[in-house]
Amino acid sequence: MNEIPDEFWNEPLELDNVLDVASHFCWIYKDDAELFEIFQPALMAALTAQKQLIIAVDEATLEPVFQRLGEEGFDIRTYIAKRQIKLLEPRKILLTDGSVEVDAVLDRLQGFSTEAKEAGWEGVSIILDTGKLVRKAPENVWQQYEMRTDHECGKGSCIMLCLYDLNQLSGTFVPMLLKTHKVVGLGAGLIVNPFYMAGNPEPV
Repeated sequence: MNEIPDEFWNEPLELDNVLDVASHFCWIYKDDAELFEIFQPALMAALTAQKQLIIAVDEATLEPVFQRLGEEGFDIRTYIAKRQIKLLEPRKILLTDGSVEVDAVLDRLQGFSTEAKEAGWEGVSIILDTGKLVRKAPENVWQQYEMRTDHECGKGSCIMLCLYDLNQLSGTFVPMLLKTHKVVGLGAGLIVNPFYMAGNPEPV
């Protein structure tokens, strides 16, 4: 991929004002340390907003994150007990019979929104890490998934943070993510993305 110009980072955002700009954004991380720096403020923002939070991240990835949160005095079990936080395996959202079916994923996201509101929450926020599942579909399927998710979140159905492990991505995958997310995080920077291109949300 082409080098991202320095001016891309001219106006960094804080996570607490991202929602003034977009309800669907992604963060590309390269290691567990970066993941924690992303995860902690995203978690707090969702809980403060009185939304139900669905965390769809592999257990092995979550364990050190939760351990660090516990060391800082945050007991996630309290929020799980009152059902403000739900833990799901990413494959339970993304995969249908072992492959990524975009219609099925969107149906699940809409279902999460409905269930959260019926349970008395103000809506649903989702933190979804694709991890190694990114290999389960070709890039054009992921692009269609991201375009339609962007459209769905734009209607107010949900707030979505898409996490991508840089080590799992090809050189052409990253530019696709830039096209489909209005706000993008790379490493420690979070910006309004000048490469964002709102596309056709309908299936092709």
